[in-house]
Amino acid sequence: MCRYTDRYFDLKENEYKKFRCPLPSLKEEGKKDSDFCAVHDPEYWKEHEEDVIEKLKQLKQVTIQEQGKILFIGCNIPGTRIKEVLGREVEEPAYFTESIFYGETDLSEVIFKQPVAFFFVGFEGKANFSKAKFEQITDFRMSIFEREAVFRETTFNQSTYFLEAEFKGDTDFSKTVFREKTDFSEVTFAGLANFSHATFKQGAYFSDVKFEGDVNFRETVFNEVSFWMATFEQKADFSNVRFRGITDFVEVWFKEEVKFITTMFEKTVSFDFSKIHNAEFRDSMFYTRVNFSRVMFSGSARFINVRFLNESIFSSFEPYTEFTGSMFYRDAIFFPAIFKRGANFFKCVFRGGALFHRIGQEMEEEAFINMRSVYFYEPERVAFIESDLRRISLIDTDLSHVRFMNPKLDEKFEIYDQRYMKLKEPSDIFKVANIYRFIRRSLEESKRYYEAGWLWRREMDLLAEYSCMTKKRGECLAFKLYKYISSYGESIDGALRSIVVLIFLITPLLGLLSEVIRVVFLSLKITINIAGFIEHFIRGYWSWVWRGVLDTVVFVEEPTILDIIIRVISLIMLANLYMALRRKLERK
Repeated sequence: MCRYTDRYFDLKENEYKKFRCPLPSLKEEGKKDSDFCAVHDPEYWKEHEEDVIEKLKQLKQVTIQEQGKILFIGCNIPGTRIKEVLGREVEEPAYFTESIFYGETDLSEVIFKQPVAFFFVGFEGKANFSKAKFEQITDFRMSIFEREAVFRETTFNQSTYFLEAEFKGDTDFSKTVFREKTDFSEVTFAGLANFSHATFKQGAYFSDVKFEGDVNFRETVFNEVSFWMATFEQKADFSNVRFRGITDFVEVWFKEEVKFITTMFEKTVSFDFSKIHNAEFRDSMFYTRVNFSRVMFSGSARFINVRFLNESIFSSFEPYTEFTGSMFYRDAIFFPAIFKRGANFFKCVFRGGALFHRIGQEMEEEAFINMRSVYFYEPERVAFIESDLRRISLIDTDLSHVRFMNPKLDEKFEIYDQRYMKLKEPSDIFKVANIYRFIRRSLEESKRYYEAGWLWRREMDLLAEYSCMTKKRGECLAFKLYKYISSYGESIDGALRSIVVLIFLITPLLGLLSEVIRVVFLSLKITINIAGFIEHFIRGYWSWVWRGVLDTVVFVEEPTILDIIIRVISLIMLANLYMALRRKLERK
């Protein structure tokens, strides 16, 4: 009797059982001085393949007769001829625990109708299970595939386990169907791992898996799936994947490029505490709330044309980040909205509220944030908190009713579009002026009047430039006078100074001018006593000053042309003083 003994785990009875080989030893058969049989001797199989095949058939028959199952425990099996032993359909439970398959293993198109255990099995050559069908529980736990493993178009109808297995070559699970729970936890894929077009109808678990080669999950369908603590050393492709259940990418590390192109996340998805290098979520769709606030991005992050159907949360981004054309159907929270290398929100649509906290801050020197042509459906629910507007381009974005809370401002403040855009067209100037207007109104609502005054001056300067560029000379002159007299109504001191200059300088000078004109017209002889004229002017100076006061503050009966001129100028001065006082008093 062969001396080989071991134990195996019975998948039906859910317990460990002892196994003792029922075959005669090679010594008993007179073939070799060995206490092991033909299938358990570590060397005999190398030169006696036919005998090993016959003994495997005998072992199969004996174990079925005695225990109702195939027990190939610890056997040395010629992989190329295993079909010859098992047949195309295996009616009994089959256990290959701790066996070694030598050469290429061909189990393609074989149907296993009962539980199958390949626990701790070694496949020395290529393992081909393509189009095989496993009707009951299948266990490849701790198996080692030394070369290529092919499970293409294979069907697993019950729970399937690959825990702690090791795939040293390329692995192909394309178009495979897993109908029940599937567990690949702690598996190592050294080569290409291809799961394209696979279907996982129940839970799939890839926890703590190491993908050392490229990974292809294109057009795979998942129900509930977990990649908790998985590591992707090379490129990973999840394009056109449907995640129908809860999806877990917690503490995952994508070291190279990962693609989620046209991918659908239909239930809750979590990327908490993951590290993602060169992420692309282009044209994907998130049906439920998604939180990227605890994700560390590097390289690049692209969320181009993504649809966020529920609340979305983001935080700091180290790389340049693209959100071009994306749509946020519910609240979008960027807290904090730190984009160190810049971001692009061009033509994004926010249908719900949006919060941008500290956006524009802590950026690299030449980086900026493009928020041009962004559309806010509910602008009253959009807030920019502690933003640095010098680093954000907002042209062609409707900012009416958007709130700007505690932005970084000073007297020399200029928004990005004014500083870096070449405002060659009048329409561009008007658009930039509108940006200042909306920011100013928000600050006035927050009672930050001094900062609002700075923005008012910027707005008026641009409108003056717009008037001059469009050759509206009257408006252009009016804006320049408005700025000179009272700094666009922001300076009470300026308005008062203008009135003082009017009364004490302009009015007497106009009086002097009128006297000169009168003398010239009344006398054809230009013989003027200069000394007498100066004495007359000095004596009349204060009367002209008083006349300027009267023209400025009261109505003068029977006014002369000079009075009318002075009154018009006075009205302009008083109007500026009134506007400056009103702006100041309204802010109290």
